[in-house]
Amino acid sequence: GSDLCYFPLLFKASIAPDKPIMNMVTCPEELGSGSVLAYQGKFFSQRTQIEKVEIGEVVNPKITIDFRSYPARDRDGNILDHKEDFLKDIKEFSSKYSLLANLVIGSKSGIEDNIAIIEETQHLDVTWVVDICQLRVSRKLIQKLLSLNCLLLITGSKFYQSPPFCGALIVPSKMEEQLRASSPEQWVCSGFDRIFSSF
Repeated sequence: GSDLCYFPLLFKASIAPDKPIMNMVTCPEELGSGSVLAYQGKFFSQRTQIEKVEIGEVVNPKITIDFRSYPARDRDGNILDHKEDFLKDIKEFSSKYSLLANLVIGSKSGIEDNIAIIEETQHLDVTWVVDICQLRVSRKLIQKLLSLNCLLLITGSKFYQSPPFCGALIVPSKMEEQLRASSPEQWVCSGFDRIFSSF
C-alpha cells in the first residue's frame, strides 16, 4: 500500500512541474508503516523491487514536497474532524503550492474522515486522495468519490484472498485526461524508476 503513495506525487509533479507540492495527510498514525515517508517523497524501505536504497532518502530531490499531517485523535482518544483545518490550509497554501489532500475512510480503528470538504473545494485546484483501506465501503461511495475526481487507494486484504503487500490505485477519468495532456520533462520521473518497473 505505501508504494501507492508515490503515485499522487508523481502525478502532481507531471501536471504542474513548476510548483512545489504541499501534501496534507490525515491520520498518519493509522496508515501503513511506510506511508508517512512515502507521502514525503522518501524511501520507506531498504529495498525496492529494483535495488537497495537508504530509508529516508529523497526519491527525487528536484521535486519539492512539503508535508503537513493532522493526527487522528486528540489526547483523550477522541477522533478529530479536520475539515476546518483543511479549509484554512488549502486557502493559505493554494497560491504557492500544487495541493494534495489525503483522507482516510475505514482505517484499522474505523475512522471515516468527513468527505463533505471534497465537495466544498471542487472549485479549487486540490487533488484529493482517499485511502479506502481494505475496501470496507459501498460501491455508491466509490462512484461518488470518482465523480468528485478523487484518487482512490485500496490496500490488499487477506479477507479478499489477495497476496500480501498488494494494493491498487483507482484513477478517475478526469485525472487520466490531465496526465495524458501533460508532457513531463525526464527529470520529473527521475527517482521513481528506482521504485517501479513494468513488473
